[in-house]
Order: sequence, then C-alpha cells, then structure tokens
Amino acid sequence: SDSAKAAADGDRRPRLVAQTPDADGQDPKGWNIYRVRGSRLVEGLPNEPVVTRARSGTQASCFGRQEVAGVRAAKLDPWECIAVGWFNDPTALDRPLTIDGPASWRREPDATAARSRPRRELPDVKVTDVRRTEDSISFDVSKVGVPVIVRESYFPNWRVTGAKGPFRTTPNFMVVVPTSKHVTLEYSRTSVEWFGIVLTALGLIGLGLIGWRWPTLARWGDPHPVEVADLEALDAAARRRDGGDAAK
Repeated sequence: SDSAKAAADGDRRPRLVAQTPDADGQDPKGWNIYRVRGSRLVEGLPNEPVVTRARSGTQASCFGRQEVAGVRAAKLDPWECIAVGWFNDPTALDRPLTIDGPASWRREPDATAARSRPRRELPDVKVTDVRRTEDSISFDVSKVGVPVIVRESYFPNWRVTGAKGPFRTTPNFMVVVPTSKHVTLEYSRTSVEWFGIVLTALGLIGLGLIGWRWPTLARWGDPHPVEVADLEALDAAARRRDGGDAAK
C-alpha cells in the first residue's frame, strides 16, 4: 500500500533496490522491493519459538475479525493463518511460531494465543563462517543446543546435518537446533521423488525390453508361418493317401 511504502521510505533500515510498474490497475499499484540493512542469513534467536497449529479459514476466522457483509473473504491455508497473523502483529516478531520442534519447546494449539505466550529467552550464540551456494547453506555456531534462524524459504526438500530440523517458522523461514558446531543444510530430493524416479526408470527399462524383443514377439503373433506349415503337412498326408497324386 502507499502508506506502507511511505513508512518504509521514511525508515533508515529498508533500502529501496527495485520497483515494479502496475500491471492490472488493482492494488497494490506496483511493488517496491527493499533490502533490510543488517539482516543476516543465519543468526541466533532472542526467544524460543512456540509450536502451534491452525485451521484453514478466512482472514476473519484466522485473525479474530468480523466478517464484512458483501465482501468475499479470501481463503487461507493453515500455515497462512499462522504466518500472516504473526506478521501483522509487531509485538510478536521477536518470537517466531513453528509447526514442529523439539519436545522441550512450548506448545499452544491456538495460533493467536501462541503470539501472546510469555517469552522464554535464549542464550546468546555467535554464528560465523556462513557460506551459501545455490543448493546449500553452511555455518558454524559457538554453542550447540541453541536454536538459530535461517532466513531462507522453507521447503520439504531441505535436509540438515549437524542439527535437528529444519522446522518451518514464521513468516516462512527455517529454524534448526545445532547438535554440532558445524551445520550444513542441503536442498536434496525427498523419498517420494526418489520413488517416482525409480518407477520411471523401471518403466523405461520395460519399454526398452519390449522394443528389443519386438521382432520375436511379432513372429509369435504372426499366423502365416503356422498356416504354411499346416498346409504342407496336409499336402504330404494327402499325397500318401492318394498314391502320390496331387492333393485336391
């Protein structure tokens, strides 16, 4: 919105890096893209996350608002109910919400109530030697057992070594709990993808075998060689019966 853009332009922390023109005449009238100064890819959290749950619904049902008569309410999935409500609450931003985590993390089934739970402060942890490639993120930590946030979009294909997780956290990042001082996240294939690849390979092998054996299979299915052999046998039998005269 124009008010959000004006607030960002009046703050020293966001730096405008790009703009997109309006394409459809609908709000928002184009986008401003900012880079937040001082934002780190990986760093420690001030407070322990809270594990919560949510159900899909409308913005009103997710955020405790009243339905507006005559206005079609947008449908939100469970994660959107958690993340959007958290993102719109400035008092909640210093303590993320997750949908899973270690047993020691507090649980609160209601996402709205989870945002107001008392904070549980975490020890300071230093994150160093952060390295990033197109499909991996690695870093070192000064302490194990203290959760850190990785500001990269969560997806089930992320796998971590040297830590527990990754746990999807608001707004759509990842939290890991280091079990060693060196942690590596890699974007890899899931078991479902490998299963699909194996099935595809077996299908291709089957097609190859059919193509390789097709001439033989075609001969098996061709009735003419059988018919010719049968006619020759019948002709020989007729000759013997008729004293060598041509079979009729």
